[in-house]
Amino acid sequence: MWCDCCSEEKIRMTSKGKTILVTDGDIRSALSIVRSLGRRGFNTIVGSEKEKSLAFYSKYCSKKIVYPSPYTEKSKFVEFMLNFIKQNKIDLLIPVSDLTIYPISERLNEFNRYTKVACPEKSILDKAFDKEETLRIAKKLNIPIPETYFVNKLDGIKDLSEQIEYPAVIKPKFSRYWKNDQMIHGFRKFVYSKSEFIEAYLDLHSQLPFPLVQEFIEGEGYGISVLANHGNPLAIFAHKRIREVPISGGASTLRESVEPNSLMKKYAIKLLKEIKWDGVAMVEFKLDKKDNIPKLMEINGRFWGSLELAVSSGVNFPYLLCQKMLGKVVDPVLRYNIRHKCRWLRGDSEYLMSVLESSDFKWSYKTKTMLDFLKIFERNMSYDTLKFNDPLPGIYENIFYIKSLLLSLVRRLIKG
Repeated sequence: MWCDCCSEEKIRMTSKGKTILVTDGDIRSALSIVRSLGRRGFNTIVGSEKEKSLAFYSKYCSKKIVYPSPYTEKSKFVEFMLNFIKQNKIDLLIPVSDLTIYPISERLNEFNRYTKVACPEKSILDKAFDKEETLRIAKKLNIPIPETYFVNKLDGIKDLSEQIEYPAVIKPKFSRYWKNDQMIHGFRKFVYSKSEFIEAYLDLHSQLPFPLVQEFIEGEGYGISVLANHGNPLAIFAHKRIREVPISGGASTLRESVEPNSLMKKYAIKLLKEIKWDGVAMVEFKLDKKDNIPKLMEINGRFWGSLELAVSSGVNFPYLLCQKMLGKVVDPVLRYNIRHKCRWLRGDSEYLMSVLESSDFKWSYKTKTMLDFLKIFERNMSYDTLKFNDPLPGIYENIFYIKSLLLSLVRRLIKG
């Protein structure tokens, strides 16, 4: 249901007086962090570039700050954060998304003078953020990856278009890239023919140079989430993606806790040990339908969007990370509740609409999707944002979404 897995009174610990600053207050993982730490008695300050943000509405948000947008004003964002930390006693800074982690990592030594920062050194961070670097390390470690082509010159693109199998995926080396303080977001592209490949590759190259080319892997998606101490695991959690938006692959809208696949677990730990990762990370795999072998997709070197599933299943990554960063002993957490599901209702609504509007699906599948969507009170189900004991964030998110849908409908009607 929409309640937490255990009572707040039982889990409140002696964390009073400790102040944690959490960035990216408008994303679900930040909300999960704020709730997890607030229930443990931490003072949580929430930062966001928006005046109205998801985690601002949580009863566990003790203070709100609005900073310059790291999308468009990276340098101003960093200066603002440094000045705020200089002027306020902050025990730990948790940058939550790529958008805030990377700018802060570039000046990590300055931040470390005034507070602890839950962020690896930039040299380590690069190995997770740079997809080419990640995949090269995986190949060296004999970790299976999709067939991947590392392009370093354009004059071989035509030959490559005749060599690869279709469909194929073109993806930038970095999901986010800054140019003159302006963030450029890298989107992957699916291509289905030679001519489409060449056009798409050149287009993406013009924005983010020399993207990767990979075979398309059909299969179920899994995540192995880890809290690591310089590569050594302190907590491990595994989940399976059930629904994603967009349908072609993206953020999971419904996912389930599972026992870790032994190979995936082995590969994830091996990879994180190799790069000496420190902190939280989620290593993504796909179980290839062709050979039933897990293939590494990428490392998310940060808190992941489906974090609430781990927390509601019994692995409180935010609290464990705080304990580690604040010098406390962290007892390893390797067991948790399996077959627990967690749902992002807004994203699941978008998934449903995509299926219903698509001509690629039969009505039998559309009907099944609708019936599955209506399982609101399914047993062992919790929700990313909807919580009875902290209702305002979920109400805010879904009212905002309904308003967006209505505006979209009005625009369609006006266009005729």
